[in-house]
Amino acid sequence: WEKYASQKLTPEQLAMHFFTFNSKIGLGTLYASTILQLVRKGYVAAMYSQKCQARFVRMTPDKVHSHDCEVTIGDKVQKLKIVEVMASGRKRGDEYKNRSANAFVEITDEEMSINFIIGLQSFRSILTKKSRKSYPNSVHLLVYYNVSDFEEYETFFPAVKEIVDSVDHRFKSIEILRGNEVFSFHKKQSSTSILEFVLGVICTLWRIEKIIDAFEKLIEVVQGIGVLLSPALTLLTIKINAFLNRLRLALRNKRSCSRIKELLLHTFHP
Repeated sequence: WEKYASQKLTPEQLAMHFFTFNSKIGLGTLYASTILQLVRKGYVAAMYSQKCQARFVRMTPDKVHSHDCEVTIGDKVQKLKIVEVMASGRKRGDEYKNRSANAFVEITDEEMSINFIIGLQSFRSILTKKSRKSYPNSVHLLVYYNVSDFEEYETFFPAVKEIVDSVDHRFKSIEILRGNEVFSFHKKQSSTSILEFVLGVICTLWRIEKIIDAFEKLIEVVQGIGVLLSPALTLLTIKINAFLNRLRLALRNKRSCSRIKELLLHTFHP
């Protein structure tokens, strides 16, 4: 399975390859076996690629890659790490062993409401766990959200977005495959507003200038003593005082200008 799936295929070819393989071994074996994990991820990659109208998809089974597959959408290639979110306590292998693959399991409204909460908790847990690993910034996380909650978009999207924004992850984006829909969440950029920047500069300069003020007061005392004790000491204090004045001027001009320039460059060329 891996040898064929690791080639550059169309989403339809990969999907057909999965269903052909699955028809030979059965869902019970497929989902009960840990060594067939890549095959299960192949199904997710195929479904995601079809939803995104991708041109090609290729599984990357070797351990050299930090991702599970590569999906070509337009002229861009997405490197995807695939995970699955299920309601807590579910054991997929046992489910397919205990019932036929085509059996329909009824879920009550109460169970769906509970699943919605549990699914979000599972998603947060998985995203937090993955964020602790050192994935390259070029890798996207593809989440197969296999939770029977049937919540509407208006409820589901903001709840997931809040989790994505609250977890400090390194993924380029979080792609969620949920039923027939794909949701994309990009990491919230920590941008500094003009007001925050100005306040930060004022606070920084204020703290530094308070230190300079303390030095200047000390110099004034030393100068008064130096006049009585030594002309050389007086000359030294004058030079130190001049240096402090230049430092204060540099802080007000060069530092502020360079920081403003940095902010503007970041704002218009992120």
